Amino acid sequence: MNKLFELKDWLTLEDTAKELSQALSEPVNKADILHLAIDGKITLSVNLLKTIPVNFGKIIVLNDAEREETPLENIEEGDIYSLENEWIFMETTQDIERIKGVWDLPMGDCNKQYIEFQLQKLNENIGGEKEFIPEDTSGLFLVSSNKEMVKVLIGIEDIEIMSGSIANGKKLRQRIKDEKFSEWQANELLKKYSEDRRRFIERSSKTPIYQTYYHDYQLRDSSFLVVRPRAISDFINTLDSEVLPEEKNVTVNDLFTNPPQNHSEPFEALKKQACNFINEYHRLPKNKKELWDYLTDQLEYDTRKNAILYPYSKKWTDFDAFSSMYKNRTTIR
Repeated sequence: MNKLFELKDWLTLEDTAKELSQALSEPVNKADILHLAIDGKITLSVNLLKTIPVNFGKIIVLNDAEREETPLENIEEGDIYSLENEWIFMETTQDIERIKGVWDLPMGDCNKQYIEFQLQKLNENIGGEKEFIPEDTSGLFLVSSNKEMVKVLIGIEDIEIMSGSIANGKKLRQRIKDEKFSEWQANELLKKYSEDRRRFIERSSKTPIYQTYYHDYQLRDSSFLVVRPRAISDFINTLDSEVLPEEKNVTVNDLFTNPPQNHSEPFEALKKQACNFINEYHRLPKNKKELWDYLTDQLEYDTRKNAILYPYSKKWTDFDAFSSMYKNRTTIR
């Protein structure tokens, strides 16, 4: 992995395929990336270039037994998601908020079906004309780098089949252009749309704002699939851990062979997190980059500063400070 790769917030599917091809020494393409995501091997994200409407949700995880015991008659089907053999209940507010930027796309029911559809289109070389009709209509959900979860919405103005909506009008005008209607036919259709539009606005003005949005089940224009560098590193590290035997009975002292002579709060904080890594993976980190990636995932992380905040600490530790301490305390580079 080059330095430019590490500095990027996200990579396109094409660039991700190139990075994996180089790392694995074998050809990898976009379809492979989607397949890996469907299988839960790599995390996809979506880059939203324009803001989209969402509901922020509070997450409640239920296993199958708890789900059977929980009365769900008052819970909309769209609020229940299957994710990694558990059930996720999103208790959302009625507030409509807007988000943009890079958000992760976990492989829950509707999300997974959407990516399967994208893979099918790619394999069959299908253009954008084929419509995605999911079996699961709960809608897409996204997760931020801070583990905030949102349900993706679509406003009634953006629904093409909604008579009188803006999107409905745009589709009509495009149809008139494509099918070369006569001036009389076009005027009649536009006249009917104007009346539909009047009724649409009248109904909308009497409807609470939260009732003018529905669960959306696909990504719209001005958004595209990407992969975070962290997700690529995690995937490669997973492959490495599968082929390398576990290091038995290793401790943090095997990593930090040159501890400071006097008590050091920063070192003790780093040492504790390194212990967590060893306890989780049953081995030492292969290098400082792997340990740093682990820290940025587990601790509060400021992407702009490229710095972490240890628990109970008031001072941020950036990558340079971490690297210096790591270099002075271990022989593992």
